[in-house]
Amino acid sequence: MLTLAFECNSLNLCVGLLRDNQLIQQSQINDGFSHSEMLVVKIEEILKANNIWYQDLDLVVVGNGPSSFTAIRVALSVAKMINISCQKPVITVNKCEILTFFYNNKLFLKNNNNSQLKVTTIVNACGNEVFFARYCLENQSIKCLDQPSLINVEELVEQLKNSQDFLIFDQQISYNNFGDKVTNQFLILQNDAYSLGLLGLEKYRNFANTNSISKISPIYLLEPRISKRK
Repeated sequence: MLTLAFECNSLNLCVGLLRDNQLIQQSQINDGFSHSEMLVVKIEEILKANNIWYQDLDLVVVGNGPSSFTAIRVALSVAKMINISCQKPVITVNKCEILTFFYNNKLFLKNNNNSQLKVTTIVNACGNEVFFARYCLENQSIKCLDQPSLINVEELVEQLKNSQDFLIFDQQISYNNFGDKVTNQFLILQNDAYSLGLLGLEKYRNFANTNSISKISPIYLLEPRISKRK
């Protein structure tokens, strides 16, 4: 099964191609200003390098936020284009899920003897705000405790003071907002198209025979910053 996975957020763009559960190739750009110019270019570079084209794909997995309005719009527009023109199924995965899935699969299960761990994922927004979500990792499964939402940094710091949650930040800049305000154990994880693809595949296999496959819809949480006409 050939899966194309891609995600754009405020700083990064990543694209990956998987065959079943194996990564064939992935690419990443750490430039938040070139999503609209580079996403399709990077997708087609990877497809051409592997003698594959859109009609050969079996599944498309796309990150749907939370992130900047422009980044999400670019990624979902490309996913919709493939869905409409090639009739390929699309699964959406949110950024907080990706980070938690990556940690659970590659780090937590290998480095911890505990059977359960509560995790708070923190994604950069703007200024003094962040996106966050909470999950419980238990017996190789992930249960969502709180869906992604937008929160002021100081408010989240207060919530974390009485918490033993393990913290996962998506960028160094996200962690910088907290500094020494929290004492929880933490990790900073980068974008990973492979984990995005694996999580999308898992969702597709779980829901392929039902009507629950996710729609191609964004998680904005933050309104686009457009100035009103005078």
